[in-house]
Amino acid sequence: MSATTNRFELITLEKLQEIYDILSTSPPGAAVWGTITGTLSSQLDLQAALNNKYDASNPSGYITSAALSGYLTSATAAATYYPLTNPSGYTSNTGTVTSVALSAGTGISLSGTNPITTSGTITVATSGVTINKQTVTDGTAVTGTLVGTLTGSVLIPANTVTTGDILYIKTRVRKTGTAGTYVVRMYVNTSAAIGGSLIATSGTNATTALYFQYTRTAVVKSSTNTETMAGNFNVQADDNTTSSVAVSASNINWTVDQYIVVAVTNSSTADSSRSSFIQVQINKA
Repeated sequence: MSATTNRFELITLEKLQEIYDILSTSPPGAAVWGTITGTLSSQLDLQAALNNKYDASNPSGYITSAALSGYLTSATAAATYYPLTNPSGYTSNTGTVTSVALSAGTGISLSGTNPITTSGTITVATSGVTINKQTVTDGTAVTGTLVGTLTGSVLIPANTVTTGDILYIKTRVRKTGTAGTYVVRMYVNTSAAIGGSLIATSGTNATTALYFQYTRTAVVKSSTNTETMAGNFNVQADDNTTSSVAVSASNINWTVDQYIVVAVTNSSTADSSRSSFIQVQINKA
């Protein structure tokens, strides 16, 4: 074979090798997809990716933008709700009275401006009304002592009593045992304890007296003078009697809470005494 023939064959093999190398090498850049045939669900990677995408047909479980139409936007909310800065056009939490009137019930009198249309004062007063403050619960038993000891009390709230009122105070005491006598006292005090103003002292009850009841009358003459029979004067029953002892003028402040206090002093530690009830009737001026 001639040299020319061998050279031709060599060049031909080199060209074939170049063509082979080109065909076996991936072209640069992304591949262009053409028509994909077959069943989509069989393309597992592609199907999984599609499952994570929002379907324009809005399957069950998703909401559309139409579902949000009922909610306020930031602009409409600002115009709808009351802002903390209280701009012009809104009212504050203050105002004026246009008309207020009171009607008087039984035993109540009114004076002053009634009704109030702009400003003014209405004075409410009671007249001839009886107010009861009382307890029917047995008091604490006083036993084993010979000193005056609290057995019961009734609260008179502040400002219940005013000048011109009359208080009728009544109590009943029961005693167990007949070893000795006993004495009952009444006080007006700012606490439920013995002290304050002594407004009544009973006579000495006999050893056989297992029952004792009496009444005292207090007249509120002024803010500093509540008049009673002498507080330390021993007298039984009611105040309907005569006495050579002057009345007591007690300075009782009825603008604060006051208690009507009942105390018992036994003369024998073998006896036991206690209040059975305490009643305060307040006749208003």
